[in-house]
Amino acid sequence: MSGGKQPDPLDRFAAPEAHEGERGGVIAPGRSLKERRQMVELPHDGRLLSDFARDLGTVLGESKESGIYQSGRRVVAVDPEQQEVRPVDEQEFRTLIERVAVCVKRTFPRRRGGQSGTIPQTMPVDLAKGTMAAPEFLERLRPIGGVTDAPLPVIRHSGKIELLKPGYDKESAIETLGKAAYESLSPEAAKERVDDLLSEFQFADQGRSKAVLVAAMVTLFARWLLPPDALRPAFIYLANAPGAGKTLAADCAVVPVLGRAYRQALPRKEDELEKSILASVMEARSALYFDNVKGHISSGTLEAFLTSVHWRGRILSVSKTFAARNVSTVFITGNACTVSPDLRRRALFVDLFNPEVQAEKRVFTKPLSEAGLLRRRPAILSALWAMVRAWDAEGRPPASEPMNGYADWSAIIGGIVEHAGFGSPTASPSLASGGDQDLADFRALAALLRERGTVPCTFAEVAELAAKEGLFDRVLEGETTLTPSTRAAFAKLLKGYDRQTLTATGGEPCRFVIEGRG
Repeated sequence: MSGGKQPDPLDRFAAPEAHEGERGGVIAPGRSLKERRQMVELPHDGRLLSDFARDLGTVLGESKESGIYQSGRRVVAVDPEQQEVRPVDEQEFRTLIERVAVCVKRTFPRRRGGQSGTIPQTMPVDLAKGTMAAPEFLERLRPIGGVTDAPLPVIRHSGKIELLKPGYDKESAIETLGKAAYESLSPEAAKERVDDLLSEFQFADQGRSKAVLVAAMVTLFARWLLPPDALRPAFIYLANAPGAGKTLAADCAVVPVLGRAYRQALPRKEDELEKSILASVMEARSALYFDNVKGHISSGTLEAFLTSVHWRGRILSVSKTFAARNVSTVFITGNACTVSPDLRRRALFVDLFNPEVQAEKRVFTKPLSEAGLLRRRPAILSALWAMVRAWDAEGRPPASEPMNGYADWSAIIGGIVEHAGFGSPTASPSLASGGDQDLADFRALAALLRERGTVPCTFAEVAELAAKEGLFDRVLEGETTLTPSTRAAFAKLLKGYDRQTLTATGGEPCRFVIEGRG
């Protein structure tokens, strides 16, 4: 912005007619562009690009109406409909800034002693590209760490827990798009309300799965109570058969807090999964939701993501990378799907049971749907807020069983769930179906081997015994005569348990040792 007294560059332009503004406001007749937007002089001989970038960044960074932020050193905008941040390209940037700023071009007199002037001008594409890459511009934009359409709890630097207010919160870098009135509930009333919400689900165990389901709800609702470098476990919803409600159970965590559920298939190719994860990081999505997964899940990319505070990836079709904080909680649903040992250690499981052979025959007295969850959204959020406040008032007790690698999550989210009376979400699961089936099969194999006493077994004997008992079916497929590829796969699986101690089926501890080769 040039210094000194300047002629009004827009006085000679007609005032706009009254019309409905972009954000719902009405621009009254007679108001000039100068009254609504600040002017920023474009670069020219004697005015550097860095000066322009600094001035424009100051205007956008101080404006509450610009809707332009920075994330991962890239220019982004808040998408109110999706509740996400999205990258802004050069073409959109040119007009997006004109909500709050007018670029003006200096005109110089041809004759000596003449008066210079300025005229409004849309920023050229090359200038937009250079400005968006300029450190002087980016460092003046407000950072954005998340978007929500409902006020959610945050913990202040002072240690106080409070609900966000509508608008941009400077301390947390969170944009709250709406407001809501929360009911004042007692802890008992809050638990009763959540119990009623989940009353139609049949769990395959005695309380642990329900505690995990509630923990998933609290994780999204209270995600900004976690320290910035805290990791969140994945939530995996399993069922013995279709119709048990695994997708709806995941929706109970996602829909009330986020207002919608965007599901997707789990890509089987690692490069496709990397693209999906990077998109989630770039848009600061709170949930990454893979629905109706089939078969066995083993992904180094997904496992790495679940233990990464920050994530970096190459932007599709561009020779650039993007890096930002990982703020996404992963949700996976599947019928009896199995997982790798590394994923098992990074996940909590909800184990559901459908007693009906024909899923369509099951009768619900309180049917749920995404639309039904939205209608109950204020009531559900009020119950979750009451649970947080009660935990806070009691001194914030941590969970009784910390989850390895997820200490902060266990102390805060696990503590809230346990204090509310739902039990421990981190208790060791004994799944009726799915999960880490290899571990379950190996425990059964260990029990069979113990029955033989101390007599060593050959590889072929172990394979035959496992196949006859229907163990490791995803590898052996019930075949006692192994093909070279099957033999290699089973050998690799067994090697993963070499010299490890585990509890065999029946409760007897044992140590599995491989001696020799081949």
